[in-house]
Amino acid sequence: MDISVYYYYTKLCEELNFTTAAEKSFISRQAMQHALKTLESFYGMPLIVNNHNHLSLTPEGQTLYDNAIKLITVKNEMDHSMEKEVSSDIKIAISNSLIPFYAPETMDAIGKFIDKNNIPSGNIHTVLNYEALEGVLSKKYECALIISMPLKNEKIHEIPLSSSSITILMNRQNPLIDKNSIELSDLSNKKITCWGDPKIFFSQLHSDMLSKGITANYEIVPQFYEASTKINSGDYLGFDRLPDEVAHYMDPLINKKFCGNKYKVYCELISLTENAPLIRSIASKLTEHSVLN
Repeated sequence: MDISVYYYYTKLCEELNFTTAAEKSFISRQAMQHALKTLESFYGMPLIVNNHNHLSLTPEGQTLYDNAIKLITVKNEMDHSMEKEVSSDIKIAISNSLIPFYAPETMDAIGKFIDKNNIPSGNIHTVLNYEALEGVLSKKYECALIISMPLKNEKIHEIPLSSSSITILMNRQNPLIDKNSIELSDLSNKKITCWGDPKIFFSQLHSDMLSKGITANYEIVPQFYEASTKINSGDYLGFDRLPDEVAHYMDPLINKKFCGNKYKVYCELISLTENAPLIRSIASKLTEHSVLN
């Protein structure tokens, strides 16, 4: 049994809410439900019961929770004992999409981490999102901080640090302006500009569109200002993650909720799978400096 299933189960036991537990575990609600079904099938007994949308643990569920906590604690202690110390020679790429206005807590944590570990400024490289990923794959950088949906690349070990909902950015003259929320079907045959290959950085969203027969005309641009220029022309929509307080200052562009905030992108710390202990150590140190959800 994959230990991550036990981790998801403990989150569900603590929150007693599928949606909240899923968000805190950076997985979908369906994946959280599947984790519970997997454990109940494996042990052949109900672990959590749903009575009028109120979740509660069975006695067996409480016993499993107590033991799962012990299991996870032992694994964390084992991982910690095997972690490499962070060397000041480490080379880290940071996506320029991670500007402080979008992710202030994350950027503050990164700054404190760099200072505390005496990492030279020359070892920190601010690059485009795709360059950060390519740099890790080519071993140019030991790790990188990027913005992405889960990459689903077996060569890459990824740790989500924070998340935000994907929104749709449009010009106020766009015909979709009167809709409260943009749905997948609204994107059919539309021109969409985004800051990364949708097959890689928006993998789940891209997959869902294909499964529903929805095709869009993508134009990938490296910088946000290029995307905003195209969107401002009125011909393009844009995938983004702008908080309302940012979008407020972008007139005539406007931010629209997308698919009920179903799709999220993450600030992820990534490395090659072989370097997993190293980035687990870095992720642990980053969270010491900031509350990252």
